[in-house]
Amino acid sequence: MTNLFLGTYKKPREENRIFLFLDLASSTTIAEDIGHLKFSKLLQDCFKILSSLLLDYEAEVYQYVGDEAVVTWKNNNSLNNVQCVNFF
Repeated sequence: MTNLFLGTYKKPREENRIFLFLDLASSTTIAEDIGHLKFSKLLQDCFKILSSLLLDYEAEVYQYVGDEAVVTWKNNNSLNNVQCVNFF
């Protein structure tokens, strides 16, 4: 949100980024087995745990898509390359 408030994205620009796509395995089967309310709570818990790790690895969530989270790092130095591998 900081970039949004600072106006970083008022003018589009290209950025080199590293992306990691995280998807919950067998989510449809899990949802069918435990029901939609418990599955919603499960997703909330998973995303809460994910969020607590983002700062430690200097990562950002680009977007959430259903049970998937797209995590990203700026590709501006070798430290970020190591951070994304360690995060995985």
